[in-house]
Amino acid sequence: MIILMKKNKYAMLYYIMASLLFCCCQQSTANRNGQVNNKVQDQLTCSESIPEMKYEEAILAIDTLVRNFESASLLFGEEKFVCLYENGKQFKEEAIKFLALTTVTQRQKLISVYSMQGLGLDDYVRYVEGSAPLYRDGVINEKLMDLIICANVPEKYILVRNYDNPQVRSLLQDIKSYPNCTDEFKRSIDKILTGITWNEIESFLKYRG
Repeated sequence: MIILMKKNKYAMLYYIMASLLFCCCQQSTANRNGQVNNKVQDQLTCSESIPEMKYEEAILAIDTLVRNFESASLLFGEEKFVCLYENGKQFKEEAIKFLALTTVTQRQKLISVYSMQGLGLDDYVRYVEGSAPLYRDGVINEKLMDLIICANVPEKYILVRNYDNPQVRSLLQDIKSYPNCTDEFKRSIDKILTGITWNEIESFLKYRG
């Protein structure tokens, strides 16, 4: 198989793609298919008044507007989502509180996680630090915690690409130490910490062109 992959570029591409699909143990279909349509993203801008925007109401409205949530890229076709994405720093604390709500759906929580992908590294680390205890305490499930760590919209992989950052490493080690962290999830985190996951992603992006 190794010899075949060396001879065949497309076989190598297939192998890398297969690895990427499972680089994080329980990513949702929406996350795995979450390639952003950059043309849509570039065309839409936020014209709403951010100080007047209520985070929970915005997420619920987005959920209603985007009915067929087959790809996270569809979210960028809604101005409210673009507003949240572009101003994530202002909504970070509200986004953490939103994850703790028992009155919202898993899908709405997915949208909330995607809305935070515009954050810079330091702010995203703070966001994950605030979200991780919810996973530890059973408020959010492992699938959602995995998405928070590995979300790839728009191909930013904020924590994964910064696996060698001391803050990121400490945070992932803490999550790995939680009593409810499954062996599968621990292995997924280990792949991130060793840089294997990011190397696979870089290889995929290179071959995809």
